[in-house]
Amino acid sequence: MSHNNSTGSNTRPQALLYKTDFSVEEIKPAKGRYFKLEEMQKYVGGLIEIIPLDGAGLEGKLLVVNEEGKLINLPFNFLATVEWVKYYGDTDFVSGDAIICDPKFIR
Repeated sequence: MSHNNSTGSNTRPQALLYKTDFSVEEIKPAKGRYFKLEEMQKYVGGLIEIIPLDGAGLEGKLLVVNEEGKLINLPFNFLATVEWVKYYGDTDFVSGDAIICDPKFIR
């Protein structure tokens, strides 16, 4: 399903934390409308890498992962990998907790 991101839309921007324990929770910036770098780093457990997603149902979303997740052997993230595969195909996988969010949350 495609999300309508126009100003009058009934859908609101979301930020979801995909955890390696198979849970997903909605997260919000601690202060203001944007996540601070330190917040994102805390959620993913280290340096961040931001990857654009445009697959079915993910139009205009961003995937935020730990840049060194595989190097430091963070656990496999099944749910975030499923989202990765929707856009990039079976080309890679996600390690560690990951955020999928609307770009409006990041500057």
